[in-house]
Amino acid sequence: MRVHGIRVIFPDGTEKCLTEEGYVLEKHLFERWIADEAVSAGARLNLGHKLTSMERVDNGSFGGWICDGKGDQFPIHAKIVIDASGVAAVCSKKVMKQDGSPLNEQGKVVAGMQYELVNVPTDGYLDFYIWPEYAEKGYLWMIPKCDGRANVGLVTEDRPRAKKALDEFIDNTHFKELEQVLPPWKEKG
Repeated sequence: MRVHGIRVIFPDGTEKCLTEEGYVLEKHLFERWIADEAVSAGARLNLGHKLTSMERVDNGSFGGWICDGKGDQFPIHAKIVIDASGVAAVCSKKVMKQDGSPLNEQGKVVAGMQYELVNVPTDGYLDFYIWPEYAEKGYLWMIPKCDGRANVGLVTEDRPRAKKALDEFIDNTHFKELEQVLPPWKEKG
């Protein structure tokens, strides 16, 4: 979906717009397209596998990775590994920087969640709310999608309160009366 830019909204109602046109992608469709393109170009796609360890192959120069885990294709030797398993990715713990420390030293994780709502009024901007009342050290968003759908969510360091804070934000704003639906990639069947 084509968008006009981003609007940042503050608790006092002040808004700042960044007018850089762009697109909102349906992530599940985009990821499927990327995988199909990679396979068409010769990559091997291994679904249903869980990476548990990886070791750098270094015979005087970088030789890729030996990956192990759960699944019938392991061990796997790869020049490139794309670990799309999220914030707790194996790569962030197993892959070391040149100084020997892990990529994700602190293991710090923030909480992020969102709902998909329907019949969301939009003027073609992505809205980001800097409202500490709901997302201290974080922010909330409304990302418009096709057919009147939108993702409404938040990211915060206050993990235990994340769902409650998002629900309160929705209940206290113009999103209150809107219906929540399962996104297409999560529908049963």
